[in-house]
Amino acid sequence: MACPPPALRPFLWVTNAPIAPFFTTQPASATVFYHQTATLSAVVDGPASISYQWYYTNAPATGANVSGADSDTLTISDVFTNNGTTGAYYLVASNPFGSKTSSIVNVTAVGPPAVSIAYLRTLVDPVNLWPQIPTCAGRQRGRFRLSPT
Repeated sequence: MACPPPALRPFLWVTNAPIAPFFTTQPASATVFYHQTATLSAVVDGPASISYQWYYTNAPATGANVSGADSDTLTISDVFTNNGTTGAYYLVASNPFGSKTSSIVNVTAVGPPAVSIAYLRTLVDPVNLWPQIPTCAGRQRGRFRLSPT
């Protein structure tokens, strides 16, 4: 069968054609600080109703489905290295005509950025070891009034 002329191609999408879903945007890996939330998402197109299932695995052939993860977006709360939330994930999109698997992406948790002792010293009055709060200058210690500025 020959391809239609280029001018007609945009008009030939048949919504009930028997084709499997396809990814127009693959999910991307995510790196978050410890105990933060990571979000993975993909964009899938195709005819008929599309169902989704996310899988978690560190060995792609043995993925376990993520309970309740049945949309094009997966939200992972409390990401940490030893609580089973970091690792490899992928999405399977299905319709009555077939299924497609996304690329495998990684969710990584990293520690907070390091803060140097030198920086912490800039936050404290070196003589009295009181926090340096510019809006409270001249007030009696122990009596601080915070007001919106």
